[in-house]
Amino acid sequence: MTKSSFAKPAKNPLEVLTLAGITLTEDEKLVEAVVIHPAIYWKGVAVAIIGALVALGISLNLGGFLLVVGLIMLIIAHLTRHFLILAATTKRIFVRSGILYADMIELRYSQVESIELGITPIGQVFKYAAVILTGTGQKRIMVPFVANAIPFRSKVNEILVNK
Repeated sequence: MTKSSFAKPAKNPLEVLTLAGITLTEDEKLVEAVVIHPAIYWKGVAVAIIGALVALGISLNLGGFLLVVGLIMLIIAHLTRHFLILAATTKRIFVRSGILYADMIELRYSQVESIELGITPIGQVFKYAAVILTGTGQKRIMVPFVANAIPFRSKVNEILVNK
């Protein structure tokens, strides 16, 4: 899975970590940060297109409703892409999710049991995957629409093997 040319990170990963309130220790370095793929918008676009088609052919009210729902889905996808963080350092993995309520999870490598990838058929076409982290204590974290999922998993696995 290679990086798509249109799936570039919006900001410097260290800057994003700092804005999220994450500070690295002196001997800690950022190893890899994920890039959320633009395919996160596909559901909102699909609903908006269906809404436009319904508005033109069947019912203006239903079509308008679907257009509004599609627009809301696009806004939520944009905010999710902006605020979702998954980053690995030499000592820890950070996950930040949520828009109104930010959920910040910090896993030391000793707490990580496995890192898996979930690739849907659409993910295979557009080259993205869901990264699934399993931690001790039945903690399971899924980060969807990751453009650089395979390099991220490789770097984390390399650190886990060397610990």
